Amino acid sequence: SGPTMNTSFFTAPPPMRADRAIDDREAFASAGDAAAAFAASPAAAATLDAAFADAPFLADALRWTAPDADWLTAGPDAALDAQLDACAAAAQGETVDDAATMRALRLARRRAALTIALADLGGAWTIARCAAALTRFADAAIQAALEAALAKAESRGRLRFDPDAPRGAQSGLTVLGMGKLGAGELNYSSDVDLILIYDPERAPLTDPDDARRVFT
Repeated sequence: SGPTMNTSFFTAPPPMRADRAIDDREAFASAGDAAAAFAASPAAAATLDAAFADAPFLADALRWTAPDADWLTAGPDAALDAQLDACAAAAQGETVDDAATMRALRLARRRAALTIALADLGGAWTIARCAAALTRFADAAIQAALEAALAKAESRGRLRFDPDAPRGAQSGLTVLGMGKLGAGELNYSSDVDLILIYDPERAPLTDPDDARRVFT
């Protein structure tokens, strides 16, 4: 006779947990018109139930975003693009407020993670596409952080940039993404490994002898 399958691998969620997920999804949908529109279809309801039942981070993110869910209703591609744009906007301007930049990047990160995970759970995106999206967001966030750091050095009089071009392109600083970041294969639990290389001959230093202090 053939092997016997042990079905304990496939235990359904406890009824109380499933009931709580449905309650959470209904609470999400009642938070506003955009949330209601997002949760309206059976496929969306099933995806939200899975997130509320089995993904505490996503459940918290959904509760947090429910009153302001307009950005989700345009679909995953537009929602992700909006977060990439938010990263770019976070470090623009002649002066950059560190606290405001960090708040903007944290908000964009939460929204991007929620977008990607819902597209994954809902079957809209493949695993490869989710990995690429996670990598794109990491790239955008790193670029924003770099621009903010360079702006801070400029505000302290250590660097001098042409205001008509991105600071990073003029800085003489190269950021190399290693491992899964460099391969475009980040997953949900990945950190990012970076190597930073600076060229003091290209850097717009106000004091040519200040390179080590500015970049390290």
